Amino acid sequence: MFAPHDEAAKENLVMYVRPWVAGPALAALVGAVALAGCGSGYGNSATAAPVSATAESARQAAPATAVVKIADNSFTPEVRLASGGKVQWDWAGSQRSHSVVGTSANARDLLKSPAHSGGVGSYEATFAAAGTYEYQCGIHGASMKGKVTVE
Repeated sequence: MFAPHDEAAKENLVMYVRPWVAGPALAALVGAVALAGCGSGYGNSATAAPVSATAESARQAAPATAVVKIADNSFTPEVRLASGGKVQWDWAGSQRSHSVVGTSANARDLLKSPAHSGGVGSYEATFAAAGTYEYQCGIHGASMKGKVTVE
């Protein structure tokens, strides 16, 4: 295209190619700086408020009733409910004998079910005050325990 000794031709070529190379490089640099200025949102009060509001509304939305299944030597799930709410323990599917007995101070007088077996039976309790109520199976002891959290 041009001879190595033709300096004027080289300079014209560089002037022609330089904008094509420098333009995209400059655009990439400007884009990187602009994105870096946006940040990740951490610490941004505009994004922190909705997360906090969502967590607060989830706490306020505690259900009024819950069902705990008793099977395979376990109580599932651990429940959270509103003050004044009711829990029903359901023996459906459990062939072994189980009972519900309160173990925490606030649950000892409240939770005292008879033993049920054969996959039938249920027991209910109403929780008037906020707190954590711990219980276990009166037959299997601490190896089979559960918890109700009342807000």
